[in-house]
Amino acid sequence: GATCTDQVADYNCQCVQGYTGKNCSTNINDCSPNPCQNGATCTDQVADYNCQCAQGYTGKNCTTNINDCNPNPCQNGATCTDQVADYNCQCVQGYTGKNCSTNINDCSPNPCQNGATCTDQVADYNCTCVQGYTGKNCSTNINDCNPNPCQNGATCTDQVADYNCQCAQGYTGKNCSTNINDCNPNPCQNGATCTDQVADYNCTCVQGYTGKNCSTNINDCNPNPCQNGATCTDQVADYNCQCAQGYTGKNCSTNINDCNPNPCHNGATCTDQVADYSCTCAQGYTGKNCSTNINDCSPNPCQNGATCTDEVADYSCTCVQGYTGKNCSTNINDCNPNPCQNGATCTDQVADYNCQCVQGYTGKNCSTNINDCNPNPCENGATCTDQVADYNCQCAQGYTGKNCSTNINDCNPNPCQNGATCTNQVADYNCQCAQGYTGKNCSTNINDCSPNPCHNGATCTDQVADYNCLCVQGYTGKNCSTNINDCNPNPCHNGATCTDQVADYSCTCAQGYTGKNCSTNINDCNPNPCQNGATCTDQVADYNCQCAQGYTGKNCSTNINDCNPNPCHNGATCTDQVADYSCTCAQGYTGKNCSTNINDCS
Repeated sequence: GATCTDQVADYNCQCVQGYTGKNCSTNINDCSPNPCQNGATCTDQVADYNCQCAQGYTGKNCTTNINDCNPNPCQNGATCTDQVADYNCQCVQGYTGKNCSTNINDCSPNPCQNGATCTDQVADYNCTCVQGYTGKNCSTNINDCNPNPCQNGATCTDQVADYNCQCAQGYTGKNCSTNINDCNPNPCQNGATCTDQVADYNCTCVQGYTGKNCSTNINDCNPNPCQNGATCTDQVADYNCQCAQGYTGKNCSTNINDCNPNPCHNGATCTDQVADYSCTCAQGYTGKNCSTNINDCSPNPCQNGATCTDEVADYSCTCVQGYTGKNCSTNINDCNPNPCQNGATCTDQVADYNCQCVQGYTGKNCSTNINDCNPNPCENGATCTDQVADYNCQCAQGYTGKNCSTNINDCNPNPCQNGATCTNQVADYNCQCAQGYTGKNCSTNINDCSPNPCHNGATCTDQVADYNCLCVQGYTGKNCSTNINDCNPNPCHNGATCTDQVADYSCTCAQGYTGKNCSTNINDCNPNPCQNGATCTDQVADYNCQCAQGYTGKNCSTNINDCNPNPCHNGATCTDQVADYSCTCAQGYTGKNCSTNINDCS
């Protein structure tokens, strides 16, 4: 493509750009000298060259360092410094990494104290304190005693998200604002009226009681109004006289007329005595009430084996053969005419005779000389009567048997009743009564209800050597003297104190509970103390407010200052909102926290 110009014997080639030589056949090496810089590789072309730039350079001659900062790889407001085939990001505070894309975790290690939650920010952190703490790191316990919530002279002790009031005597409640009702439970006894005071009470006693709690029954038995040895029992505004037997009346001054109605029988005359009477019996009767016809046959007036028939103040004897007279004491004389022989002396007997034989004779008519009563075989004072080849013993009263040697058993059949033990005696017996009985034959049940051993209005039922008390409700024990402890087992719940009463109990509830048994937790959420849409959870004598986001405080009445600590950067102004904040950025910055430098080059 060169242009040839003819000359004389010659020619001249006007080469196109890039070629040289006589004939323009030589491509000019545009790479010599090497126009490429910064280590670039030069490739010759026709009237040109191409530089294969080393990494990081550009341009015709690779003289231009490629700006690795365009577009800017550095994030979060970092400053980019271009290097050869590289760049360096100068991170703003709070970021790290090649491109400053990693937010440094300012929560590791955790600077927040007392259980606070750490939220990482840019070159900063925010501690969400648990209730009761404040400060950058939640290290400061909020003084819940300033201002002092405790009333009536109470001492305030700060706690975590709470306080405790040490109340002056007589006050109670969270803030010691409640005067303790010293009348609940009622200390006044026996129906007294209680008036509450501060750390005290006053009891207006009903008639008959005195003392701080009206617990002292005025002793109406001093001085003793009861007469005639009666026992005085003090009552409420009254007294009761337990009269000695035989007396009656309020003061036991009246002798009971034991002759009305007349207990004496068979025409006897009654004479009143103290707790007793005496009957003067008509002739022929005896006994306490003259109800027993005197047995004129005991002791037996009839003699010689006669049968006695009792009459009123008299008797009649049916004599055995051989006797006669009122008492059958006259022996019919069987010796007239004399039956005895051999000069014997006839001795009359009962329907018989005895011949006192002269020496050497015996036999009925002394025809045989044998005396069977010599020596005397009869015992225990019995009288021996000789008979024919025999003898007869007239026993003293209480004995029997051939020789009167057997004591008659007056315990057979047994006259003793109700399990008594019978002891035989001579012509008599003795009954050893079982416990609870008395009398000759132990037939009388002793009344164990007189005097009445039962207390507190119980009903006494007599038994054998015992009694049974039917207690009124609320009492127990043998004599109904023990007040049943209605606090055992304890019916009161939730730490309440049980006070026993008669057939009842009273529960003094721990703070926060109510009801008969203190089983009902008082709902401290009614009315609802929580504000700003918080959720109230009832507790025992307290409540907990689950605040809506952005609020805090016991009642969620305090808007959390989201500007403390200040999240806004680069001189921005923070405006607190509910659970949020707004940053008014200084000129040149943008973003939620004004942490981004506006790129004025873009």
